[in-house]
Amino acid sequence: MASPVTDGDAARCVLTARDLETEPGLKPMDVHGRLVLLARVDRRVESALCFYLHEVEERQLYIDYGHACTVDYARECLGFENRKTRTLLHLARRFKQLPKMKESFSRGDIPYTKAREAVKVATADNEDEWIDKCKKLSNRQLERAVKDELPPQKSRTLVLVLDEERIETWERTREAMEKLAGKTLTEIEVFDLTCAEALCTHDLTPPLGDPEAPMSGYVAKVIERDGFRCQRPGCSNRTALTGSHVRSRGRGGSGESENILTVCIVVPYRDRTGASQNDRPRAGRDHLGRAVRGDRGAARSRGRDTQHHGRRSSRRNKRRAC
Repeated sequence: MASPVTDGDAARCVLTARDLETEPGLKPMDVHGRLVLLARVDRRVESALCFYLHEVEERQLYIDYGHACTVDYARECLGFENRKTRTLLHLARRFKQLPKMKESFSRGDIPYTKAREAVKVATADNEDEWIDKCKKLSNRQLERAVKDELPPQKSRTLVLVLDEERIETWERTREAMEKLAGKTLTEIEVFDLTCAEALCTHDLTPPLGDPEAPMSGYVAKVIERDGFRCQRPGCSNRTALTGSHVRSRGRGGSGESENILTVCIVVPYRDRTGASQNDRPRAGRDHLGRAVRGDRGAARSRGRDTQHHGRRSSRRNKRRAC
């Protein structure tokens, strides 16, 4: 039969094999003592997790195991939820300015749920006060106290209910933004960075034509017609789109929408500069890489036949002269 847990045992934070034994019918004092001990040990485990996850983040150790960020590493290797990992990382960063609170958290005096609230308002000058509040107040009371200390902010609440497909899209967006930032991001940081990227793309996207220009009225309609995607074979860009003539005006092409296709701004640049040999127009194809039909193809064919016929006539004339 397992020996009872005394008050002295409950005050320690080291587990033994006896502490993990499960036995029904123990005295109320023994059940309480074991639960207090396990809770204190659990708090110290969270403190250690907080420290080592921060090590993974700072030293980018997640790369050694094939992950893009600490959150992915913790989810795949440790089975942690994303939210808890981000909270532990936030605690570790705040504890750099709050050494006393970090010590109390490491000893198990402050639970994880209270520490994550207190670090929102605690400073090096008043951390003793907030440590005392964490020990005396309930979770709900502490949340109210933190809310009262936070400065009033004018904010707008957005409630987004995402289906399965949009959840997957959001997670992929988060992964892309964390790769771009090189660190683990919170939900609001992902939102901020995504908005910044969208605005940057908007600033780099050429306007859909001058309203006074002859072809500008067709460009917006053409882009919408083509599904907001570059129509050059092998390119699927959806940003920095503009219109380009299939048959240039110098060759008799019109400015009607039927002669305009949607391309991204990279395509005309490559065509003008010859940036890549693969991007240059090939025989029988236009500058968008499409097969040439009608008059242009026939003209090219006639040109080749005329050149070939001229060479044969020249050879015959030379033989007759001899």
